[in-house]
Amino acid sequence: MMKKSPPIRILAFSCLLILISTVIFSQDSKPNAALILEKILNEQSIEEAQQTFEKILTDSTQYVLLENELNALGYQLTRQRKFDEAIAVFKMNVQAFPGSWNVYDSLGEILAWTGDTESAIKNFEKSLELNPENENALRNLNQIYGDISDHEMETKAEFEFAHSTSTGLMEPFFGEEPPGLTPKLFAPGIISTHGHFEFACTFSPDGKEFYFTRRADEGGRNVIMVSKWEADGWTAPDTADFSKEGGDHEPHISPDGKNLYFGTTRIKPGEDSPSYGIWIMHRTETGWSEPEFAAEGMYASSTLDGSIYVTDISDQTEGGIIKLSRKEDGFQAPVRLGGGVNTPENGIHPFIAPDERFVLFDCQ
Repeated sequence: MMKKSPPIRILAFSCLLILISTVIFSQDSKPNAALILEKILNEQSIEEAQQTFEKILTDSTQYVLLENELNALGYQLTRQRKFDEAIAVFKMNVQAFPGSWNVYDSLGEILAWTGDTESAIKNFEKSLELNPENENALRNLNQIYGDISDHEMETKAEFEFAHSTSTGLMEPFFGEEPPGLTPKLFAPGIISTHGHFEFACTFSPDGKEFYFTRRADEGGRNVIMVSKWEADGWTAPDTADFSKEGGDHEPHISPDGKNLYFGTTRIKPGEDSPSYGIWIMHRTETGWSEPEFAAEGMYASSTLDGSIYVTDISDQTEGGIIKLSRKEDGFQAPVRLGGGVNTPENGIHPFIAPDERFVLFDCQ
């Protein structure tokens, strides 16, 4: 009996499977460019990675070179606070895929984050040229131009006192009016100063300690500053002892005054290299204890029962604002906030009322 030929559709499907298998096998057998670059960046240098990337580009058909993989590597390095390495990878992605709007958008984000505003603007504008509907680029450009406007309107008051010396101010809030509904520059010449960016502050419950973040406008690193209301008045801000090496920001004193949280890049227990997280110090009879790792996240705010609310930057949940309930030896698993806090956009930078009656936050 003569064997029937298989239907055309079956033949076509079989050929497709063979083609897919061939492509997959071919891809798997090639060296992966992103993995190669990641290894070099972790073990050698940016220069070595760039030289290797140039060689890959000369014959890219011999490698698995994918835009999304380079992008993912760039964001991974960003989360690890390896900003120079991240910028290098995002620039490589632009070089490899110059027709993609997304590579310019990603490069613009890291450049804006690290303070290279002029270059960030150029990349966001290029991304919009390729994709006029890129809302992320529009949002970032609006933010940048807003920051430029803020910079132009910043105080011209220079720092008036030597660090840690008495200002002679004997009133709460450095003699400023209590906070109201109208934003006002806070303590110009003492806290708010020309040539610096001051942000993320916290008072102790008794109002006699004030911690805040300061960064020089050009090329500065975040440091946490402290002023204290002593017998002869408020002291002029000085770098807090625990922040002498820089790279710390967003301090928060708990409602009972017993703990101070802050964000920093340090080596966590069980790890070999620094990474970002929230650290904590406990108040003792002689001051603050040594910092210790508290939790993953960013921008901590705490409650009367010791729980903390933070911005999730470590992919513990779907992102946004999360709650970490206190337990005896640390914190319970994170719970992502509902009730409109993280929808339609994720909330960030929470301030939780000590009794949890309300939460203040911002979002894009």
